[in-house]
Order: sequence, then C-alpha cells, then structure tokens
Amino acid sequence: MAVFLFSSYVEGSRMLGEVFSSYGEEIEQGLWKIEGHYLYNIREESIIDFNVEKKIEEIHMLDDIKEKQGRGEVVVLSPHKSSSQKPAITTHCPGNWGKAEGGEERTLNIALASRMLYFLENLENSGIDIQTSYEADHHGPTTKYGIMFIEIGANKEMWNNKKYGEKIFESVIEAFKKKELKKEVYFGAGGNHYMGKQTKLAKKEGYAFGHLLPKYKIDEIEEDTFLQAIEKNYEGKAKLLIDKKGLNKEGKEKIIKLAEKLGVEYLLK
Repeated sequence: MAVFLFSSYVEGSRMLGEVFSSYGEEIEQGLWKIEGHYLYNIREESIIDFNVEKKIEEIHMLDDIKEKQGRGEVVVLSPHKSSSQKPAITTHCPGNWGKAEGGEERTLNIALASRMLYFLENLENSGIDIQTSYEADHHGPTTKYGIMFIEIGANKEMWNNKKYGEKIFESVIEAFKKKELKKEVYFGAGGNHYMGKQTKLAKKEGYAFGHLLPKYKIDEIEEDTFLQAIEKNYEGKAKLLIDKKGLNKEGKEKIIKLAEKLGVEYLLK
C-alpha cells in the first residue's frame, strides 16, 4: 500500500491530484481510496518542506502504515521546475547532501529504488513522447518513511496537461502492483542533475537506483552521507555504481576512497 500526497495549493501537483482522485472513492474530505492505496490532499503551499509524519497522522485510518516504522511507502506528486522550461517527467528520492532546501541538512531519506525503476520502465513502455528520467537527490521533506517524488513540468502547459497526468497515474499504479522488489539496488554517483547514465542503465538494463549524487555535489559528500546513501534504501544496502565519465579524476578518487574505507562494493560503468 502506498500513500500518494499532493497539494491543491501547488500548480502541477493539483492537476495530478485531480487525475488520481478521478480513479478513486472519496472516503472523507481530501482523502481517497484508489486500488488499495490512499491519496491525500496535504493543502500545503510548499511541496518540498512539510511534515510528512504529521500529514500521515491526519489520515486516521492508516494505523498500518504508522506502525511500519520506515516500511511505509510515500509518493509525493509535484511540479517540476527548470530554467530550460523543457517538458519532462522525473522521479527521485528527496534528500540533502549538504545545506537543506526543505527538510534537514546532510540528511537523506529511505529510497524506493524498485518503485522508481518500475515507474520509469512503465513510462517508457507507454510510448510517452517527452523526456523521462531520474533526478539527483535534492530538497526535502525529511521523513522516516520510504519516499519518492514524481514531478511533471517544467512549464504551465505541462502542469495542466491531464494527458500526461493519466500516463503518470497508470505507470505508478502498475509500479506498485509488483510484489517482488529488486534484490540489488545501487547508489549512483556522477553525471548531471538528470543522471543520464543512470537513467539509461535503468531503462535498458534494469538497474534500480535509490540515491543519486551528481558531480556538482561531489565536494559535499563525506562518510555520513555516503553511508546514508548505501544504507537508507527500502530494499536494504546498496552497491555503489560510478559513472566513470561523469566525474573528474578527483571526484572518482574521492568516492572510491570512501567506498574502500567503508568496505562498500563498487563498479564503474
């Protein structure tokens, strides 16, 4: 069972909430049941800086997820913003490698690597005609639950396009129907914000990535956040996969040194 969160105060998130709710039954104001999952309108002005635990507490009937202590699965439906305004659908685990942009600084969340992979695969198989990709870990919120973002954007036309909202709904619902999770998951290091190498490996070869560190954040990672990226995954401990062309020499040396010091298996692709 997943809990899908959206905000009617946030463009893009609101559209996705409208699409998802159209497939469900409203069981109380702002709360829907959809194919065994729940959709909740958090009514927050910020989709990246809110108290997830408090919002789950507001859903009184979800005692099962509240008792799971980190085994619950939360999906935040969000607008995507970029300077290029290029249409895209992305997914990522929220978290802060350094200074916080919502949530807690130097704190990663529990990644849903299998669900993100299945979502991307389903989008790819749907014949969708825009860019779909991972994003690097960034922004909040911080929570004890397994969490992933699904973002649509990066312009007003996309934020209000229910055709793409339907594709997102179908792809993520199918992703959560799979009972078997990946036995191996990866912490991906290197590349740009949209993690091109890792996205390609996911779509073409089925690699499941949880946490993703872009090259512009390599200076911020240290033992604490490295270990979080390895350990904070819904499926268990991750291996390290390094984009060998996505980091400079110093970056590769730093991440490999951390892996060797902490006894973490790694590979270069």
